[in-house]
Amino acid sequence: MTASVFITINDLYRRAAVITLYGEFDISGVDAVTEAVEIASGPGKRFVLVDLHHLTFLDMAGTGALLQCRAAAASAGVDLKITGAAGFVRRVLDIAGVLPLLEGGTTRPRVDRALMTVPFPEVDAAAQRPPASAIRSLVSPS
Repeated sequence: MTASVFITINDLYRRAAVITLYGEFDISGVDAVTEAVEIASGPGKRFVLVDLHHLTFLDMAGTGALLQCRAAAASAGVDLKITGAAGFVRRVLDIAGVLPLLEGGTTRPRVDRALMTVPFPEVDAAAQRPPASAIRSLVSPS
């Protein structure tokens, strides 16, 4: 099975990490995203931000995984929020009724401003994903 979601983890911050999702997040990417959140929620982390700016597709499996990741992070004492949901992705989250829960309400403007200072890899526009050098493989080789 070919991965349709690509993931970068930026944990340059002592108590926070930013996970950026690229491409399409469906059932085939649930395990990889879940693992990324587990890694990003490691010792000392208190906040994980999942950036959806570069996500072009999200289905209910991906939506459910985001909710499960949020619950797992919370049980570890980590606050997980999303940012950057737009277009189709935002509509899916809105229809599912989980957008306010995942965005965290009033923290969103501060989170979006903070994201502007985070160094992210350039996106390969043709492939709709970050360059290979920025992708950390979270899927075991077949």
